[in-house]
Amino acid sequence: MKRTIKTFEHRPLAHIIESETVDLDNRSLAFTVFGHEDPDVVTLEFMGTTLTRSRACLTEGMERILKAIKEVPNAR
Repeated sequence: MKRTIKTFEHRPLAHIIESETVDLDNRSLAFTVFGHEDPDVVTLEFMGTTLTRSRACLTEGMERILKAIKEVPNAR
């Protein structure tokens, strides 16, 4: 059976983005990103953890996480 992923995204306020992804097995991954008056600062709420960091820090960190997810080999 083909794996299906649905993504829902909305912006309840101009400085907030909320996104939730639900896969075929009804597992979900949700996050919220808040902008601040300082354009270099954002807050990320992800899996019960809240991080307020520079936009550059979170961007670099998330890019490294995505790279690791894509490249990690299967356990044997």
